[in-house]
Amino acid sequence: MKKVLIGLGVLVVLLIAAVVIIPTMVPVETYKAEISKQVEAATGRTFKINGDVSVSVLPNLAIEIEDVSFGNAPGGRADQMATMKQLTVDLQLMPLLSGGIAVDKFILVEPMINIEKNAQGQGNWVMGDVKPATGGGAASSGSGAASSGQSASGGGSAPAIRLGEVRIENGRVSYWDGATGTEEIISDITMEISLPDLDSVMEMSGTLTRNSQELAIKTRVETPRDLMEGRQAKVSEEITSAILNLTFDGTAQMAGETKAAGHVKIDVPSVRDLAAWGGSPLDVDGDGFGPFKVEGDLDMAGSKIGFRNAAIAFDEIKGNGELTLETGGAKPTVVAALTVEMLDVNPYLPEPV
Repeated sequence: MKKVLIGLGVLVVLLIAAVVIIPTMVPVETYKAEISKQVEAATGRTFKINGDVSVSVLPNLAIEIEDVSFGNAPGGRADQMATMKQLTVDLQLMPLLSGGIAVDKFILVEPMINIEKNAQGQGNWVMGDVKPATGGGAASSGSGAASSGQSASGGGSAPAIRLGEVRIENGRVSYWDGATGTEEIISDITMEISLPDLDSVMEMSGTLTRNSQELAIKTRVETPRDLMEGRQAKVSEEITSAILNLTFDGTAQMAGETKAAGHVKIDVPSVRDLAAWGGSPLDVDGDGFGPFKVEGDLDMAGSKIGFRNAAIAFDEIKGNGELTLETGGAKPTVVAALTVEMLDVNPYLPEPV
């Protein structure tokens, strides 16, 4: 027994020495080349690390990579599908042994993501047929088995996840539709996420800019594990901007069709401005389509959105009742049962000739 303990002690010392010494002996360029090789083998796209790479393994696995680029699909509009100024990851090692994930730090600096769909409807996020960088048929079979196992256990519980400092700094996401020639850009994305573990409150807050309008967003999920595993979770949401203000306090579920129920407040200073900001300006005469407010109980399931016990104010029109919006058909449909104080349609009529 004594010899066994001594042998185990020697093995532990050797492992620690390897963990400490090897990263200092292996050239950084070797890290960069191997990372690039593995990513390209897994995706079929060029992957380049143009800046510095630093790796340490004690006490945590810490990785910092600068100036990264990931190639676009052949024939893509942008040269790169994604670029990033800096990635910093600080990952605890011990939780990995039990299948958990504990991230002390995860920071993305200036991530730029270009999502595209060509005229034939093919998205640049679809990767071509690729082969693993190392290993042969056995590796492929193992991968297939793992996929089957994962599929078979599809409804299993989420792994233990703990997030410390998680940030996105000055990100940008664009979407190009080659069939319509339209582009959507969301820029100046700055987000912070707090998630002590999946059974604690998750909070996310930050800002982003769309069509020159800045939106501040706050999200709170009381039980993240329930939401991740397809069960109902208590959720609150707040969006603040010059174009739209919204608060929601209720529950959400994301198994199958998305469902939400709770109390909601919507305040739109100008429907005309909101429509123009959304890319569908109102080409109508009259002085109407100004302020819009609604407060009531939301009940949403997939494409069907309902308001109950709703107080609605639209321009000078005020009313109470129920409203249902169905967005799943060829054209949106609205069914309403409202009690209106006074109905004045003059602001929506064209000027007399």
